Amino acid sequence: MTPFSERSQSASRGRLTAWSMADMQRLYRGVSQQAYVFMIELAGRPIGECWLQQMNLERVTARFVGQDVRRIDLMIGEKALWGQGWGTRVIALLTRFAFEECGIDVMYEPEIADY
Repeated sequence: MTPFSERSQSASRGRLTAWSMADMQRLYRGVSQQAYVFMIELAGRPIGECWLQQMNLERVTARFVGQDVRRIDLMIGEKALWGQGWGTRVIALLTRFAFEECGIDVMYEPEIADY
């Protein structure tokens, strides 16, 4: 089991899927070429992940032509930590990083489970 055995819980299906280390490495290698990818740690152990990436939904990019539009993908994989403000803290930090360090124009929240 990975530290994120709950990582791919589907809101619509309510099922859990464990990812192998090889699956996770393949995913992160690909994503990290196009996005900032961060592990979220608490007391030295991973509890989640977040990505800051270019907006890739055409229905959104069409509204902001010529602007640097980004999105945040966030997952807290430790269900016992849900509802404790960790996601809120991460969003605040990553939003500040996006505007202050990356100089983006627009941060867009594409809705939960936008894929």
